[in-house]
Parts: sequence; structure tokens; C-alpha cells
Amino acid sequence: MHDSRFFARSRRSGKRTLGPEPPSLRRRPDDGSTISVCVVTPFARYIARTGRDCEAWLGPHGLSVAMLAERDRRLPHSQFRAMLREAIAMSGEPAIGLCAAHCEQPGDFDVLEHAATMCASFGEALQLAARFIALMNDGIAMELDVAPPLAALRSPANPDHPPACDCG
Repeated sequence: MHDSRFFARSRRSGKRTLGPEPPSLRRRPDDGSTISVCVVTPFARYIARTGRDCEAWLGPHGLSVAMLAERDRRLPHSQFRAMLREAIAMSGEPAIGLCAAHCEQPGDFDVLEHAATMCASFGEALQLAARFIALMNDGIAMELDVAPPLAALRSPANPDHPPACDCG
């Protein structure tokens, strides 16, 4: 049975190819792409730690703190973007992504996190993350370019869409 929440995607890691990524591999945040609630969890934890009502933030989006434990639950990317804008307004923190990163706990990113911790090096973990990022967010792509002794991890922006938040 086909489930429209899951999309076959090609992920690049390793050497960069010449020319732009083919349009068929680009996903637009409003084209049905989804994000795992695993990504929402650190943001909810940050909001709660700052004394704000996390349930009030999640409720209008049909979510609750308990629902964030449902690891297979996915949200439309557009809904997550709206949630981020609301979280910034609620908290007054334009760099909320950095704050949420400080609230991550072991296990938040489920199987991707587990697989990355089993890698022999940080570089291998980044290659794995670039390959399987769709498990967390199928609306983005990551590229890891390695040219020893340097490496660059990129998430190409789609020029047709502004960033999720106007964080300055």
C-alpha cells in the first residue's frame, strides 16, 4: 500500500557533481513535504524551559506534548514553519533553533541519531546524516563536500522560498 507521507528521494553525499541539482530532486516546502515530530521536540522543550505554555503553542496545530512521543507522526512542512514563527514570537528569541539545539537530549532523533553514533568518525556520521536526512525532514537536502583537509556541509536553499523564519 502506498503512503503519500513517504517520498522516494535521492540523497547526495561524497563528491559534488558539476551543475545545479536537477529540479526533479528539489523539494519545495509547500509541495507535501513533511517533518518528523522528532524535530519539534527540542523546540517544545525550550519553550517549556523558558516558562511558557508549550501545550498552548502545540494545541492550535492539533498537537500535544504527549503526541511528540509518537515517533512515526509527521507534520506538513508548512505547519512546522508556522510553528517556528509562533515560537519566535512567543519566546522573543530570533535564534530559537540554536536555543532548541541546547535542549536536545539523547534519543531525540531516533534511528538516525543511533546510526550516526555508530559511525567510526564524525565525517562518516555527517555523510550518513546527509544521506538519510529525509527521515527527519523530507523537504530539505544536505550535501557533504570533502576536499581534504576541508569539508563543507551544505543545505541548498530554494530561491523560490524564503527561510522558515526571518531571524535576521
